[in-house]
Amino acid sequence: CRSAYELEQHKRDKVDAILLDLRLTDSNEDSTLEWLDENAEKIPPTIVITEIPCARHHSSLAVTSLANGAADFFHKERIFTQHGTDALLARIIKVVTLRKRILEKYELRKEVSLCLQD
Repeated sequence: CRSAYELEQHKRDKVDAILLDLRLTDSNEDSTLEWLDENAEKIPPTIVITEIPCARHHSSLAVTSLANGAADFFHKERIFTQHGTDALLARIIKVVTLRKRILEKYELRKEVSLCLQD
């Protein structure tokens, strides 16, 4: 996805996961992460990717992305320079969508348990 507009398309289309690049020219890293924080529970799992040259900033951005609701975080180089990129992306998407379904089931069971206790 390149912009908030494209991120909103999930409402119209069936989307399993969002691959969000924070370093595109038409987006702002801070506002994109703020949007993610506000919408993480309403959108498909979001995998944040970036190409940050500084290791310290990269680690900080990874923590911030995950704290704001990202399902996972990767450096572009780790994904797009390896042989079998399609298989790797497919596996990442499968893992984050499965993780989201498991968490949703856990939350539902927790709610039911609380209702039964009342």
